[in-house]
Amino acid sequence: MFVLPVGIFYLCYHILFAHKKYPENWAGACAIVTANIVVVGYVIAAFQEEDSEKKISSPGDEAGPRVDVYKQRTD
Repeated sequence: MFVLPVGIFYLCYHILFAHKKYPENWAGACAIVTANIVVVGYVIAAFQEEDSEKKISSPGDEAGPRVDVYKQRTD
């Protein structure tokens, strides 16, 4: 998340936009776009991940363990 935008900045600054009047502006814009692409990639990967907490349910209880007033006494 840090290396790619900084690398893109220096690549654009020294190679791609070296002939422009203000190459740091163009390179900065490329770095910003790259950082946003990386963040969007992380968000997409996070939503595609499986939940780490799998629901373990009893055969008769789909919602999980009962608590508070819904808890049944077992003594």
